[in-house]
Amino acid sequence: MLKLKKLDIYIIKAFLQPFAATFFISVVVLLLQFLWKYIDDLAGKGLEWYVLLEFMLYSTANLIPLALPLAILLASIMTFGNLGEKYELVSIKAAGISLQRAIMPLFVLVSIVSAGALWFSLEVVPVANLKWGALYYDLLQKKPAFDLKEGVFYNGIEDYSIKVAKKDKTGSKIYDVIIYDHRKGRGNTAVVLAEYGTITQSEDQRYLIFELYNGVRYEELINQPDYYKRNQFATTKFRKQRMVFDLSSFKLSRSDLGLFQDFWRYRKLPELEAGMDSLRVEIMTREIMGRRNFFQFYHYSDTVQLPGDTIPAKLRLDYLMREDKRQNAISQALSIARSGQGQVQYVKNDLQPVKYLLAKYEMVWWQKFTLSVACLILFFIGAPLGAIVRKGGFGLPVVFAIIFFMFFFVMNMIGEKMVRELVLPAEVGMWISAMVLTPIGFWLTYKATRDSALFNKDAYIRFFRLFRRKATKHDT
Repeated sequence: MLKLKKLDIYIIKAFLQPFAATFFISVVVLLLQFLWKYIDDLAGKGLEWYVLLEFMLYSTANLIPLALPLAILLASIMTFGNLGEKYELVSIKAAGISLQRAIMPLFVLVSIVSAGALWFSLEVVPVANLKWGALYYDLLQKKPAFDLKEGVFYNGIEDYSIKVAKKDKTGSKIYDVIIYDHRKGRGNTAVVLAEYGTITQSEDQRYLIFELYNGVRYEELINQPDYYKRNQFATTKFRKQRMVFDLSSFKLSRSDLGLFQDFWRYRKLPELEAGMDSLRVEIMTREIMGRRNFFQFYHYSDTVQLPGDTIPAKLRLDYLMREDKRQNAISQALSIARSGQGQVQYVKNDLQPVKYLLAKYEMVWWQKFTLSVACLILFFIGAPLGAIVRKGGFGLPVVFAIIFFMFFFVMNMIGEKMVRELVLPAEVGMWISAMVLTPIGFWLTYKATRDSALFNKDAYIRFFRLFRRKATKHDT
């Protein structure tokens, strides 16, 4: 019994090191792919390092439940691949310990990790998503950083258009300055020209200060009564002039988190359930109202109303034998049918957006459970696969891990798409990947238990040689 406990500790230690490394690598790779998607929205905003760190932190929290299955899959393949490559797995089996017993300590550990992933998805991810969504919205609203380029008019400061012919290497000294003042909203009625100047910022970096030298200011006197007859303007020369520009609009302003709490991706489990109940009640109410309106509009008694006539239903056929009456009845029936079809389509279109929203709520609800269960499923694929492959390191195990994880990821995306498009219910679509991969895990475990040479190329070479010999004997 003591040997088995030591073996459990040894296997767990052999698993933790590759798991930590692969988990870190998986998070970094997924984070880089995620940030690449939003690089255009972040570039040129002059963001402080702590804002970018906060953005990446919230993004990482959302990626951890996806990185865990990949890390568990890769680490389990590497662990049992290393044991098989060093013939330690053979020694374990020779000592009378089955593969299932050798897997058991890691199964307990992965179960704990899956439970932690479930708690993380339920409690941490919604809060991180909420803060990420609010921060991303604020970043989109933020103006690009002040960037004055040579020979190009800069219009980032409200009510001003600035152009400089040249800047020094530090960017603090400028030459041949042109500044158009649009504060009066009457076009280019005021312009400042200067030979050179300097650019500084106030201590709180709220104001941009231009010190201009050897210049002139031209301003059209548009407020004069006879301006349109005489085109009056004023000219003011100066040796030195200071212009101050407000940069408060360039600062990142934070929105209230309460503005984003109703979004379906940012809700916790009880809030999702409450939202789903409200949407189901709304769908039921709209269906009842649509059905009631339809039958009230198309309610008929046992008589048929035709132009100028009301007849009992039992005389209907005799009455419609007359050609003119029959044609009128057919036209009226077609008109009623088209109106009914239009009303049914109206009710359907009215229900569709609510059903789409309900599908998204259900998708997120089930997603919190499927990703944690995926940790167990991919473990039962990785562990027997490593025992079969018997190769450790980052070579062949990485190839198999990427193949199975990409298959899991694609199946998961297909299921989510089917749920969003109302092709499948959420309780089916969100479990497609699990339903496909679970039998594969059982099959691989069965093969590993029986020491199958599933990925041994020598076994296939021997099989084909034997097949070729039999074919040759049969021909002779």
